[in-house]
Amino acid sequence: VNSFRAYNTYAFGIDFYLPNYSSGIGALVSSDVQGSGLLRSVDAGLQYNYRVRINRDLYFRPGVQLKVVHKELDFTKLVFSENIGVDGTVISNTTPFDVDYDSYTKLDASFSSLFYDKYFWAGFNIDHLIPYNSSFLNQDSKIPMKFVLTGGFNWIYRENRFGDEPDEVITFATLLQHQKEFNQMDIGATWTKSFLQLGLWYR
Repeated sequence: VNSFRAYNTYAFGIDFYLPNYSSGIGALVSSDVQGSGLLRSVDAGLQYNYRVRINRDLYFRPGVQLKVVHKELDFTKLVFSENIGVDGTVISNTTPFDVDYDSYTKLDASFSSLFYDKYFWAGFNIDHLIPYNSSFLNQDSKIPMKFVLTGGFNWIYRENRFGDEPDEVITFATLLQHQKEFNQMDIGATWTKSFLQLGLWYR
């Protein structure tokens, strides 16, 4: 199957913090077009989080997201081997199978939590709490849940004598992801001095 062209992705996000309620709300909309209009995707979601103060410096922040996922597939833009003539030109745009529907709209949800203070953070995230069926052919192709663990800490080895913010910091962080048979680990460190950052990461 050939889709001819690459991706065009657009995204817009906005968020607000409500100090009187120790809460944050946000919205994120993204649009993705693949293969010159072959596959179109639109995600629109709302986020909410609440900040819990455990002690003077330690905080806990749980959050949830609800979003709508809409996808459209233009089967007439797919090119199969049956559509190509002996001279290499496309002679038809028919599909070799029956199409049940060319679009769908599904509901999805995520949950996250984060412990943090000035020096460290640790949290986890669960995506696709509603494992919807992503097939256009009415087959069983549910999106599996995705689990993410993250953590890190800041080593402030040189304080700024003329301000409250640290002048030089080395940040160590890791990110672990699991989704069905897929596993990924990212681990690295970043050196920060004022506006300058240098880092090294391994995946």
